[in-house]
Formats: sequence, C-alpha cells, structure tokens
Amino acid sequence: MAHNGDKNRQIGCSEQNFRRLRITDSVRLEFEGVVREARSAMREEDTVFRPYDASSKPDQHEVEYLALEDVPFIETQFDPLDSPLNLATSSGSDEEFLKDLRFYVVVVEFAGEEPVYWCRGCSRQKELGHSRMFGILMSNGQFDQVREPMFLFDQYLDCVASVGDHLKT
Repeated sequence: MAHNGDKNRQIGCSEQNFRRLRITDSVRLEFEGVVREARSAMREEDTVFRPYDASSKPDQHEVEYLALEDVPFIETQFDPLDSPLNLATSSGSDEEFLKDLRFYVVVVEFAGEEPVYWCRGCSRQKELGHSRMFGILMSNGQFDQVREPMFLFDQYLDCVASVGDHLKT
C-alpha cells in the first residue's frame, strides 16, 4: 500500500489517500523477505523496543513500534487498510498522488490475528526518474535509459504498527 499526505493536513484528520499496488509474485517474495528479516532481527537478544518517534534515528539493535490501540487518532488512519482490496489501485502514473507520496505500508496478515503494518517513509526521490540517478537496462543487445516509471526500494523498514500484543512474535 502506498500513502500520500497533504503537507497542510494535521495528524488525526480522517481523510486518507491510500492506493493498492498490483505486484508480481517475485516482488511479493522480495517484500516478504524484507519483513522476514525484520521479524528475525526483532527476536535478537539485544533488541530494544522503543515507541515510534518520527524524529529519531534508531540504532540497528532498536525497533520502533506503534501500538495502534494506544493512539486512537492514528489507529483510525490505518482503517482503510482493513479492506485493502477496496482501495483504489495505483496506475503508477498518477502525478498528483506521487508528488505527495510520504510512506508505504506492507500489510502482513496471519490467520486469526490482527494485521501487522510494516511502514517505510519515502519520497518522490524513490522514483528513479525523480532521483539524482538514472537507470539503464539491457535491451536488444545494448543499454538504453529506463524511461518507464521505476521505484527504488531498500531492505529497511522504519516502524511496525499493530493492534494487540504480538509485535515481538
């Protein structure tokens, strides 16, 4: 899921602008690997859990979490993710949406449990065409510049948010 936010909107406002992304199985598997790695790191003996703070830069052994039931005005902002199939699907070319892109969420659901939201901040710079880098791709025996929309993702997550007490499992 991807979300953009109006810079002038205050936290707690009920209007959200989430989009669902259609992804291939290989992309899904890549995100599953990122989440699996984050979950594994959460089980390390020296892991320290800290409440989420947007201004912090956690060390590698620190995990920031957001217990949604403790922050009702934020919990309601995640409500659209309860029915991800009801979200509008992003075409990848919605300039207005991409201009204000603030973060993306990987939603993980296990049978009988509340979903867990793995969040990562992002900006328009994550789109290759708007970064300081350019991409080339082998095509027909030569390299050509990538002109199709392409987003860059890394292996990091900024925050895990959940309802209930299963963040550490």
